Amino acid sequence: MRISLLSIAIFMYTIQVSSQTIRSKIIDGKTKLPIPFATITTKDQKEGTISNDDGTFTLSLPANYGMNASIHIASLGYITSKRKIKEIPGVISLFPETIALESVFISDKKLTADEIISKTKNKLSSNYSKNQTTTSLIHIKTAEKTTINNLRIRLKQSSISEIDQNYIDSLISSYPKTLKYYNTATGTYLSSLYKSKLVLNTGTETYNKEAHKKAARIFRDFSETLKRSMLSNSKLKTKSGLISTTQHIDSIIRQNDYSFHEKCKYAIRRSFSYDLVREGYYLDILSKSRRYVFQRLQDTTIHTIPLYQIQFSPGRKGKFKGTLFINPSDYAIVKFNFENTKPLFKTNFLGYMDQENIYKGFTQFHKTADGVYHLQHGSLIFGKITGINKNLHLIEKNKKAIQKGQKIKLNVHSLISSLSSFEITISDKEPIQETFFNLTAENRDFTARFIATKDSVH
Repeated sequence: MRISLLSIAIFMYTIQVSSQTIRSKIIDGKTKLPIPFATITTKDQKEGTISNDDGTFTLSLPANYGMNASIHIASLGYITSKRKIKEIPGVISLFPETIALESVFISDKKLTADEIISKTKNKLSSNYSKNQTTTSLIHIKTAEKTTINNLRIRLKQSSISEIDQNYIDSLISSYPKTLKYYNTATGTYLSSLYKSKLVLNTGTETYNKEAHKKAARIFRDFSETLKRSMLSNSKLKTKSGLISTTQHIDSIIRQNDYSFHEKCKYAIRRSFSYDLVREGYYLDILSKSRRYVFQRLQDTTIHTIPLYQIQFSPGRKGKFKGTLFINPSDYAIVKFNFENTKPLFKTNFLGYMDQENIYKGFTQFHKTADGVYHLQHGSLIFGKITGINKNLHLIEKNKKAIQKGQKIKLNVHSLISSLSSFEITISDKEPIQETFFNLTAENRDFTARFIATKDSVH
């Protein structure tokens, strides 16, 4: 049978338009460095993905998106790029938002950097109110990557026949070496002193469902195997040296089940934890200013507002470097960026190692009509390394049992690294009555729209 060239052309065209896969890399147009965690969506926001930590992304689109359809590439702090599908290059450059930073004349030229910092600290309580009950619109973006660099488990003793070294090896070999997770959400955020509520409006989750299901399935399979071999109402005691914990096996199985709402609330807590004016857990630039060396740079402007530009670097005990932009009219910090110069936390004790080695980002504040500054934009990248090299004893405990419970002894050697990115944008902040806050109900059962990604399982 003869097949015409026209038939072949029509067939090839049909394949092409029925499924489109876009691959590209996003970089900073000035530094040429990759931009991780950028959001790539269609104009109608029904399809999308997020760039990997090396800036690359893959987006598969169904047939109803033609070659003239456009996608939007966005990342906090950069100008959003709009491209037609047929015009997408192998490398896409995003450029930082244009913020006017130019030399200006500030009348008080005699103040030193230390004097400006002293005035800024004295004005914190009046410039940044912590006691208001407010409502605002919030946009949240989270990206997480967990990598198992090394994992070895040697079974030393097991009273459960199902759990032998072959079983342990099979679990390790099938566990995903890398897990990636991304989400975006919008909603209404209510804050009242130390309380907060979140009412979600929209939300998406992007991850490799196969990989995450496999990781959860392996954990559950091991827990269920333990449960089948234990008496009802038994507890599992986990002991390592002098440290031990005891809990019901069912609570262990459920402990990693977090709702989308809980994940978004966690992202908000992490974002506010580096709020400099609240004397965050790590950012001690103002609360312990003696640990830092301050230098006054050329005065500048942001959006026509004249500002002091104060650079800080670590002294003998400081851990951060960065720049503060301070309004000379009220000594409020309008914007600051920061980056750690040494690990923030490092411990290596009794076979357990934990090191928080990356902590960097920026924060920008907005002054409202009442003269108070509020958090407007924030970005935080947080990385840590966790290692274990020790013996673990799993022991069944049941007060009603006559005979001894099940027992497993393991030697665990692991090294796991994680990298998380949190970004928030807050707008339309308004004061509200405490009654309104109390009557507002969170939608904790909110279901996010799932967007599949085809990151490799291993």
